[in-house]
Amino acid sequence: MQKSLLSFSGIAVLAAILLVLNGISDAVFSRFYVDMTEDRLYSLSPGTIRILKAIEEPVTFRFYFSKTEASKYPGVKLYGTRIADLLREYERQSGGRVLLETYDPRPDTEEEEWAQKYGVTPLGLPTGEKLYIGLAAVNSIGEEDVIPVFDLSRQEFLEYDVTKLVYSLSKSEKAVVGVISPLALKGEPEQMPMPGRMAPPSRPWVLVTQLSKFAEVKFLPADASTIDPGIDLLLIVHPKNLGEQALYAIDQYLVKGGSAFIAVDPYCSVDQPKTDAENPMAAMTADRSSNLKSLMQAWGVKLVERKVVADIDMATKVSSGQTRDQQLFPVWLTLGSDAAGAKGLVNRSNIVTSQLENVMLAWPGALELSKVDGVTVESLLQTTDTAMLFDEQTIRFSGDNPDQILKDYQRGSQSYTLAVRIGGKLKSAFPGKPGEKQQENMSTADGHTAQGVKDANIIVIADVDFLADRYAAYVQQFLGTQIVTLINDNLVLAANAVENLAAGSADLISLRSRGKYTRPFTRVQAIEARAAEKWKLEEETLQAQLNEANRRLSQLQSGSEAGGDGKKVFTAALLGEIKKFREQRQLAQQRLREVRRKLREDKERLGEILFLINTFFIPFVLIVTSVVAALRKSRRPRQTTRFGESESNELIEESKA
Repeated sequence: MQKSLLSFSGIAVLAAILLVLNGISDAVFSRFYVDMTEDRLYSLSPGTIRILKAIEEPVTFRFYFSKTEASKYPGVKLYGTRIADLLREYERQSGGRVLLETYDPRPDTEEEEWAQKYGVTPLGLPTGEKLYIGLAAVNSIGEEDVIPVFDLSRQEFLEYDVTKLVYSLSKSEKAVVGVISPLALKGEPEQMPMPGRMAPPSRPWVLVTQLSKFAEVKFLPADASTIDPGIDLLLIVHPKNLGEQALYAIDQYLVKGGSAFIAVDPYCSVDQPKTDAENPMAAMTADRSSNLKSLMQAWGVKLVERKVVADIDMATKVSSGQTRDQQLFPVWLTLGSDAAGAKGLVNRSNIVTSQLENVMLAWPGALELSKVDGVTVESLLQTTDTAMLFDEQTIRFSGDNPDQILKDYQRGSQSYTLAVRIGGKLKSAFPGKPGEKQQENMSTADGHTAQGVKDANIIVIADVDFLADRYAAYVQQFLGTQIVTLINDNLVLAANAVENLAAGSADLISLRSRGKYTRPFTRVQAIEARAAEKWKLEEETLQAQLNEANRRLSQLQSGSEAGGDGKKVFTAALLGEIKKFREQRQLAQQRLREVRRKLREDKERLGEILFLINTFFIPFVLIVTSVVAALRKSRRPRQTTRFGESESNELIEESKA
């Protein structure tokens, strides 16, 4: 009898072969795989692939990962393996433009020395050992860039960080940032300190000095009639009283696919109007607001005019009064801090705001959103649903008084948007060039672009003060060196926005978070949540019993009689109550122990079930399926006709006929 390949002995042989193939698959089949993850974590986005195809000179990845030390930390080891897999996908998709080299920098080796030269930062371990998990990239002309350490809390932005590294090496020139602002961002004095005296030169804002480290900053006149297309990003801070000519220049720059970071404000405290000796109240009543109303409405965004947002649940604590006690200041909003109760009000899925933990907006405004065809608007920052709006005039006269603001505050019932990101092909807010006779069909041939052909990328935030040094950074001079200490994440937000928008690549800007690598056991979490809820109920019941027993004891003690020596006499009723209290406390503690035991048992039982399924049930199903398939095949009627026999029989029958 012919033996079937899928007999029991054949299955055993196949199982052995499977184990061998599984052991060598990482080395032999590493370039062949199917990404079946829910969020396509190991597949590159179309934007990344286009950037890789556009690389003219090859880029070498040098991935430094301490495999030996990471073996003691499963989470780090797994993440390092995933990074290596993704980097191999870069190499595969680049068509030879990206080369990957992987090193295990053991202590006191040449690999460790090179990792330190490139600037890869080791993680300090409790044992004193160093664990490297960073990436250095070098192009063909010797330019270098580095990711010092891959942050485990930033896993969903892994592709963006690596692609940005590739793009930075393929672009030799710095990004150009054009600044439009009436404020003294570059250091000019805003007003004369005393009549007849020159004002001392003021230093540039920390915002400008920080941006100058990775971009070329150009200051543009407020009456600019055109925007140089070579500018990668417009930084518009407090666009107050811009003329129609400047508005049209900004409009055309963005309609043609430009990028902009815009800060508007209903009340800008750093906008200090000039003093007038003849009219001291002029400075107090001067307008400190800014807006781009005509342009923003064409994008589906509107600043609520003359209104300042306040939110008691996001209020910043400030020192006030003679005692310098800490008070809540509802018009200074702290976002991203768990302590401030603002968790979740920062968009964690956007690259610009994902890692922000402490952003402080001073007297911000509210943005209203509406739908515009072809334009997408994404909220980046927003308040809780208890916010309210203060009139700008109230803020002007008492906006720096926490006591008065708290007195006038009333909890609202809606949330307000504070910052948005806008994308898409924009329509011009102008029918044509200002001052020219308008025709029905104006086009680019007339020098006017009515409809965008490239996607614009814009971030609008309803606050200007958060960029100023007094609200963002502390600057000291030490031995002729300027030392900057960031107070919060305000300038981190600005740098993130500028760096992302000024990249000059729509493909890089298009990258978003890819989902988390960690896949929690939701069933286990649900069991823990139910048990924790029950535990909380038991704890509340216990506390209520303790409070009642203490109240009864106080009543009995106050009603007890004093003995001859002045001491309290414990009556039989009091002793009985004490005994009852002890019994109740013992029963409650026993119930709490039972809840903890059941929680542990539920988790252990679930773990045992998962272990049995993975270890025995799945292999059993595969074996049964294979055996059934083998039996079915063995029961099929065998074809005894040899090759060519049927054809010869047909010829014989035809000859007989």
